[in-house]
Amino acid sequence: MLKYISLFLAAFFTAGIMVIVRMHQFEVPLYNLPWWPFQTGSSMSTDFFNYFKMIATLTTSILASIVILIQVMQGKLTIRKSFAYIPMGVYSLFVLISFISSDYKEFALWGNTFSFEGTLALLSYMLMLFCIINIADSEKAVKWIIYTVAFVGGVLCWIGMTQSMGIDFFQTALGKHLITPISFWSNLNNLNFTFLRREIYQTVYSPMLVGFYLTMLIPIFSMLFIHEKEKYKRGIWGILVFLFTFNLAGACVSGVYIGATSWGSMIGLLVSVIVGLLLFRQKLSHLKKRFGLLAIIAIIGSSITISLLANSYAYIQNNAAVDPLTTTKSDYTASLEKNITAPYVGFENNQDWFEGRGYIWSRTLPMLKDTLIRGHGADTYMLYFPQNDYVAKSKTQSFGKNPNIIVDKPFNLYMQIAVETGGISLLALVALWGMYIVQSFKIYRHCDFNDFLPIVGAGIFLGVCGFMVAGIFIDSSINIMPIFYGLLGTGIAVNRSVS
Repeated sequence: MLKYISLFLAAFFTAGIMVIVRMHQFEVPLYNLPWWPFQTGSSMSTDFFNYFKMIATLTTSILASIVILIQVMQGKLTIRKSFAYIPMGVYSLFVLISFISSDYKEFALWGNTFSFEGTLALLSYMLMLFCIINIADSEKAVKWIIYTVAFVGGVLCWIGMTQSMGIDFFQTALGKHLITPISFWSNLNNLNFTFLRREIYQTVYSPMLVGFYLTMLIPIFSMLFIHEKEKYKRGIWGILVFLFTFNLAGACVSGVYIGATSWGSMIGLLVSVIVGLLLFRQKLSHLKKRFGLLAIIAIIGSSITISLLANSYAYIQNNAAVDPLTTTKSDYTASLEKNITAPYVGFENNQDWFEGRGYIWSRTLPMLKDTLIRGHGADTYMLYFPQNDYVAKSKTQSFGKNPNIIVDKPFNLYMQIAVETGGISLLALVALWGMYIVQSFKIYRHCDFNDFLPIVGAGIFLGVCGFMVAGIFIDSSINIMPIFYGLLGTGIAVNRSVS
């Protein structure tokens, strides 16, 4: 019984948490910062995509840890040896040290009010990574996780497909009732959505995050499609690849018009393809028909959504203002008296590179000198970024129309980790991911791929490669990090079984 509970929790963490969309209203804290938009009195805000995912992440990790502990005490589970434990432990230690030394402990503990990915969430990722490494100890256990990912991914991408057609489930009467508490039902007519019509955000809030997690899934189910022997299963994997590529391309097109493009995910996926071709170059001749059919499915899926959305969004550039990369806006009117000249490194002539990332990164790099050892605390990046660098912001195309925009994230996973939990924690995670990639390459370059585990293991390996590259352009989010760490844990466990 405990075995099935642990498998359910592993599958729920990896895929189920992504589905959660629920209203959470809260009071925004007051901070004595010149750029902070809420200076006096109480101000209420509403979240749909982050808070309850965070609560589910914490709850799942606690329950899974308890179940694992009971199984170990009963002698029904043996903790496996793994290279991952040391870097996981170092990372967790510096997450805690950064929290203890943080000047903003409430933010650092629970996460800021725009993302809710604080210390507790980061430690929960590590707990679940540890649990899944030990839970996914058989083909049956891995199938529990992968098939759940397949089902949830299919449902979310079906939602994304309907969103691209102008039918947003969450804006229907039923959808509004499901995502709000009963006490709010009398006010449903006042619930307004700010998403563009036909914008693909699924349940993860942003087209950019849609692309980020699909970078992981497309390689896994492409591998299953290529190597599957049973026709009906191959058909299922083919349909999923179609849905995933449809949504990835749609997320890119949607992102262009809201300033949150998923090109980083496309680059990450391209890297996955290149690594895959290097890995399977000796098998291409034997499976060329399958590879060709896979390419056709991906091209059709991408072409349909690009044609559908590009035509629909064509009017926006001429008739509507496009939000810059960062979407968290301040009603606080900036005064030039409060302007500062922030130090910067590089990107002098490329401030608008990749939708304003040049400006953001140039101001983030000088921040790293203060966080070489420990960081400022999880999810506190926003509080340390030079928000009142108004004059420099106003000179960029990305921020010029509204220099009061709050930059709440660096749009770079590695810079975010370095600033928030410190340089050593970043080195620990890079070491963890790097060791996994090296181990995987050594294992799968000589594999025959006749069984489920090596096929899935190689797919996860390619997905992690793409995810790490995409992380150069995208940052962490409670919306998608559970699926990354869930699949990483599964991949580490599969490598142990295959090797």
